[in-house]
Amino acid sequence: MLGPLASGGTAQEAAAFGEVVLISVPYRALEALGQALQAVLAGKIVLDACNPYQPDTAALIREIEACSATIWMEGATIRKAL
Repeated sequence: MLGPLASGGTAQEAAAFGEVVLISVPYRALEALGQALQAVLAGKIVLDACNPYQPDTAALIREIEACSATIWMEGATIRKAL
């Protein structure tokens, strides 16, 4: 049950509502979500709490460099969180 000041909505509605948006989804979902929300996130601060996991350190570094949230959320100010 939500408290009296809380409300629920879609990812699109939440992104449109917030001045600062925290994104915490499975890492593989970040690209699709970022592309879907790119226009609504432009000009906002986005806290990216998505972390890839790869037992091979070199592969992990390549994945992080290739899959940066900044690519999919152009126009937003991205800050890595957690």
